[in-house]
Amino acid sequence: MEVQKNSNGIQMEVRKTDTDTVTDTDTSLPSSNDSRRDEGARSAPTCAHGTAKRQRKPTMQPPTADEVRAYAAAKGLAIDAERFVDYYTAQGWKLSNGNALKDWMAAARNWARRNSPTDAANQTSLADIILKDGGQP
Repeated sequence: MEVQKNSNGIQMEVRKTDTDTVTDTDTSLPSSNDSRRDEGARSAPTCAHGTAKRQRKPTMQPPTADEVRAYAAAKGLAIDAERFVDYYTAQGWKLSNGNALKDWMAAARNWARRNSPTDAANQTSLADIILKDGGQP
């Protein structure tokens, strides 16, 4: 291994292989095992080229019909748990816009809200309006 300066004057450790020259580290910066580094501080994971990796959020675990049924009972939601799970399983646990479903519990609450009989009873259809007005639009 040899130490070279790059065009900016920064010292770099370089090791030569049969095919390529590989730059290891900037020797002017403290290394990860340097005693001057704060022991309690944690650095962000980095890619091979030194930039920070994006942390992936854990993906949602699809619920079972029993979990949906238990959640619905606890919240007082009137939904068919098997139908709910079957629908979203067929959709790949994605929304209609293609985005991944993030919170199945929120989806269950909205499912119950959309399918509640009280909403259907309170909505007036266009046919009811026409019949009420004596067939005159």
